[in-house]
Amino acid sequence: MVSTYTAIAMDCSALERIVSNITSSIIILNYRSLGYAADCIDSIDQHPPKDSYEIILVDNDSEDGKFDDFCDKYDHVKCIKNSGNYGYSSGSNLGAKNARGEYLVFLNPDTELTNSPAIDTMVEYAKNNQDTGIISCRKIKPGNKLEREVTFINPWLTLGIARSLYKKIFKNTIEEKFPKNSDIWHPEWVTGSIFFIAKDIYNHIDGLSEKDYWMYFEEMDLAHKINRINKTITLIRNVEIKHQHGGSSRINPKISAITKSEVMISRHVYIQKFYSGINLILLHISMLFISLSSQLIIALVSLPFAWTNKGRASLLLLSASIQYYFHAFINKSWKSRRLKEG
Repeated sequence: MVSTYTAIAMDCSALERIVSNITSSIIILNYRSLGYAADCIDSIDQHPPKDSYEIILVDNDSEDGKFDDFCDKYDHVKCIKNSGNYGYSSGSNLGAKNARGEYLVFLNPDTELTNSPAIDTMVEYAKNNQDTGIISCRKIKPGNKLEREVTFINPWLTLGIARSLYKKIFKNTIEEKFPKNSDIWHPEWVTGSIFFIAKDIYNHIDGLSEKDYWMYFEEMDLAHKINRINKTITLIRNVEIKHQHGGSSRINPKISAITKSEVMISRHVYIQKFYSGINLILLHISMLFISLSSQLIIALVSLPFAWTNKGRASLLLLSASIQYYFHAFINKSWKSRRLKEG
């Protein structure tokens, strides 16, 4: 039985969409990447969805003094400031709360729409497939290279070497599950550079887990939520977007170290959340050993090149990882210290 409060909330949500008449809310999260965000918004203006839409740009407390001027230039964009940089989930959820569309389209600022009708195709698929939860499309990297499409939710397979070995051993099984000539795949999760979801479903599952992850693994966590409500995860392979994949994080040593350390941190948080018993212990110990040993080797090799961006990033990453594990054991928590308190 639906409570009176829930029924009123659902009626208000439906009424809001009728009044606003917006099909898709395109949400872009910015952190000191307005150059990319400009290209992203320009691409939407150049290749707009055929149905009604709005663009929402959320700034995750960039503190660079550029956001207001940027929003004055793009006055057709709904601009929102987050009170702090509390991570990808926090900013994305803030955008979703302010969205009026029936569907939410989350785009990284370093993505661009093309003449391939990605959003229109996802809207049509969602309307014709009521069992769908999350939809994404192909992502094309610089050099016209295709981003990874076959994904696995097992934390062991988030490691490149283990994933490559697994794909070789189970090649026939994987190819049978993901036929190359099929336009529709159902991977175990899809990356957050672009994903599409009905707002009602997003609200029902309480959005992205902003209390657990500062950056990375939010999409895998979201996949668990979608699976729990018996919805599907879909990748449409005959439409695409461009994805620069990395942007400034590959240039600035400090940002590179932060982002790479957050991958490691979120992996531990994900393990703690979804595993138990001996498997939990083995996963934590193994990931700790693999992370520190590989980073130590890379840092030692990089010492003669410490003055370069890559060399400095390697040393900063090792330092950040050691500090993280120290604080994790002292505070008995795997979570990032960058998360919002409370």
